[in-house]
Amino acid sequence: MRAVLPAAGPSRAALLAACRVFLEAMREPGLRRLLLLDGPAVLGPRATRAYDAEHSIAPLAEELAAMRAAGELGAADPDAVAHLLVGALAEAALWIGEVDAPQAALEHALAALGAMLDGLAPRPDPGRRRIR
Repeated sequence: MRAVLPAAGPSRAALLAACRVFLEAMREPGLRRLLLLDGPAVLGPRATRAYDAEHSIAPLAEELAAMRAAGELGAADPDAVAHLLVGALAEAALWIGEVDAPQAALEHALAALGAMLDGLAPRPDPGRRRIR
């Protein structure tokens, strides 16, 4: 994930773009099988989790923490969100690889991911009144 996260700065759009790159790469059957199926089966759960922690979860959590610092992510814990997103992306990649219309599934997955990120956005404080 570190390789596809942009260096331009944290934003929802940049995160979605990185997720698109990952999901598009996972449309390649050999890569998807190696990274999501065979590799974890051969390495086992402990090694797979260690690899994912270093190469997927940690960089994603760093990006989410930067998004929170920039006001683009609410109070949700970046590490928890990173774990959830990595799992969601892996499952979406497997789903996209199985359907008859993978491009449509990719677009649906990204729209759903965008909605999930919208749900994590900071909420306006209802106690504060706007000055006009």
